[in-house]
Amino acid sequence: MDAAISAPVQVTLQKLLDLATPDLSLVWDFKKDLRKLDGSLKMMDRVLQDAEKREVTEEAVKLWLKNLRDVTYDADHVLDEINYENMRHMITRPVNEVLSVLPIVGMGGLGKTTLARSVFNHQHTHSHFALRIWVCVSENFDVMTLFKRILESLGKSFQGASRQAVVDRLREKLEGKRYLLVLDDLWNENREAWEDFKNTMAGINPNSGNVIMVTTRQQSVASIVRSYRDPYSLKVLTNDECWSIIRARTFGDAEVPERFEKVGKEIARKCRGLPLAANMVGGTLQGKEVDEWDSVLEIGLSNLEANPNSIEQMPPKIGILSRLQTLPFFRVGDKEGCRIEELGFLKNLTGKLDIYDLELVNGIEEAKKADLFGKPKIYKLHLIWGTYTYENVSECNNNDESVLEGLQPHQHLKSLTIEGFRGVRGSNFASWTMRMEVFLDGSGWLKLDKLIEINFKNCKNCEEIPMFGHLPLLKYLTLHNLTSVRSIGPSFYGGQETRVMFPALERLILKNMPNLTEWAEAELKPLAETRTCREQVFPRLKVLEIEYCHKLNTSPSHFPCLKELKIVSMDSDFPLTKILSSSNLTSLEKLSIRNISTLTCLPHLKGCQKYLRELIIEGCDKLRELPDYLHSFWSLKSLRIIECLSLQSISYQSGQKGPPSLRRLEIRDCSELSCLPSEMIESIKCLEELYVTGCEKLISFPIDLGELPKGIGLLSNLTDLAIGGFSESIDFNSFQAALNGIQQSKSLRHLTLYGWEQWDSLPYQLQYLTSLSRLKLVGFGIEALPEWFGGLSSLKKLNLIFLKKLRHMPSKEAMQRLTNLEYLQVYDCPLLEERCREERRPDSEWSKISHIPFISSGLHV
Repeated sequence: MDAAISAPVQVTLQKLLDLATPDLSLVWDFKKDLRKLDGSLKMMDRVLQDAEKREVTEEAVKLWLKNLRDVTYDADHVLDEINYENMRHMITRPVNEVLSVLPIVGMGGLGKTTLARSVFNHQHTHSHFALRIWVCVSENFDVMTLFKRILESLGKSFQGASRQAVVDRLREKLEGKRYLLVLDDLWNENREAWEDFKNTMAGINPNSGNVIMVTTRQQSVASIVRSYRDPYSLKVLTNDECWSIIRARTFGDAEVPERFEKVGKEIARKCRGLPLAANMVGGTLQGKEVDEWDSVLEIGLSNLEANPNSIEQMPPKIGILSRLQTLPFFRVGDKEGCRIEELGFLKNLTGKLDIYDLELVNGIEEAKKADLFGKPKIYKLHLIWGTYTYENVSECNNNDESVLEGLQPHQHLKSLTIEGFRGVRGSNFASWTMRMEVFLDGSGWLKLDKLIEINFKNCKNCEEIPMFGHLPLLKYLTLHNLTSVRSIGPSFYGGQETRVMFPALERLILKNMPNLTEWAEAELKPLAETRTCREQVFPRLKVLEIEYCHKLNTSPSHFPCLKELKIVSMDSDFPLTKILSSSNLTSLEKLSIRNISTLTCLPHLKGCQKYLRELIIEGCDKLRELPDYLHSFWSLKSLRIIECLSLQSISYQSGQKGPPSLRRLEIRDCSELSCLPSEMIESIKCLEELYVTGCEKLISFPIDLGELPKGIGLLSNLTDLAIGGFSESIDFNSFQAALNGIQQSKSLRHLTLYGWEQWDSLPYQLQYLTSLSRLKLVGFGIEALPEWFGGLSSLKKLNLIFLKKLRHMPSKEAMQRLTNLEYLQVYDCPLLEERCREERRPDSEWSKISHIPFISSGLHV
């Protein structure tokens, strides 16, 4: 019989037999299909035995074989649907959990993302979840970045905000809505980071039925993120199954010539059971001669991974895959078949392309062979030097500028990143890069006017910034680690014909440019009657970040629509003063000032009172006072003053009330601060987070709350409180009195208290905080935790830090009553740590805490 039919049918039969498990009860949508297939496949099994004895010559038998093939493909389709239906059932069946996590685990190319995407896009999922969110995570798992990507997926960009502001915005988006969140390609093995993320997400939306679906290659990651469900594992295909996919893509219903089948099965073996690889290579082989099949066999598909850091060299002769559409990265090699010219054969590449190790390209002519200009469907291009042998490339042999000249992209490019470009000292970028135009024979220079995003990173020898201001669609511009640049001059803003400079730019980041001293103003053109200066320069710029440009002492002043301004690590406060004083910043919502060494007082914030929502001042060692008009910032929600070592007071006009919208107040590590005005907090009934810590000269808790009838209980919306680390002259009774009223709080969830070693007890109010979910105690001189700890029924996390005298936990019975306790940290509590480690000691505390899922001893959170 036809061997091309036999193997796939037998494979599919075995699959269906394997599915005769309790899992079949989940796939109720496919019972009719399965019954039909069951009958068809049993018929096939009977007829196959007879088919082996006959010659496939009669037309009737050929037709029978075609029908048989169709049924086989139907079976494979239903099996794919079963995979989907299993997943759909798992994420939509009723559960009591607030947030359940379902990992899909399997090696790269098995179809994890495809399966997740099928579930994500299906109409059942649409109807079951109010919100569906998809985030590609990859290797860098950062909780704040992940929160922001979730917001971006929901259509809300939120760059540069504090964690609390981001969490608040997430709460606005997610609260009361059942959601499905897909985290695609997760690699994180940091359990604490994952718990932080998961617990925050659970707190944002306490309704049950929310689901996080995770795709990952690593079983260890799946074990960390899983909730009560076992990970959903995708298995590799057999060689016959891979050959079935390749054969279907290349020959469809036609018979496979014997000479192709032999090579094809060997290619299938090299696919290592990955359906993605089989599908890709099958499409590539369609219509090719057998010698080209032999060439594909030589490539060695098994070496090609999805992560550029996982391979040192591309498979040789990848250019043979001429129909390839998706190649997210290419690593240049120095051997035959691995050079950049292989890219020249891949005419159909689409989407994103990262090219690594460009220092191995020998000049402009070799670079041109990549034919980037001939790839109009590449919309995102990342050119990277210096990841392979850059340290061995001498200054005199450096040909980066020539190579870059030969890598002109198509004029439809939307995103360009140049990283690690060195050039010789004092050189600049290639001509097309300086002008943001590409040259086409017969057409001349063509503007890269479709560019939306540009990033230049680690280009350390270049001294001049290219022309960007004329690009009509450019929204995002980042210049990072350009260490030789001394000036940003008028050419930055565009050519002579440019009337509106940076017309679409929304975010501009200048970071780590230590020799930059000047950022010049734009040379404004004569204005038409209907156009003002405000409309000429940065008319849409919303976010400006200047970080680690220590020598910068001048800057432009026209930023009419600025919403976020961040200035970090600068020797002179003049640029800050000029931007704040000269610009009409009526739209400013966030101001972050960090490590400005000469700043002694804040410049007057003209017109910011109406919209400013967040003010951060950190590490300004010479700042002595804050302005007395803070009360006039009616929209201010977050005020953070951190490590301002000369700050002595916060001025407040008598009779003025605090900012009425303030939700977060943080005053931390201001060693000279001795008092706080009572007016600052008494009137702020909506305050949710209050942190006053590490102020060594503070002789009373802020605003003498202990003298108020309700004390902290006055702040009825407070969810987070951290206090302590004040002057040692404060006695325990005064500290305890400051907490008057806290025991009535129904909203408080997180509490941190800093004490002194001479304080041998804890404030009595703590025992009444039954809604508290996290408690951190630092520096007290207690020897044992009191028995009433067992009544903190909502407690999930307990941090015990720097409690030098602590020996004993509460009784085992009390600890067993803490049924929600998930995490215990014991750090720098030597006596207790010793008793917790040694289970066999007669005074061991281990039996009291052994039931807690996560225990950290001697490590920071």
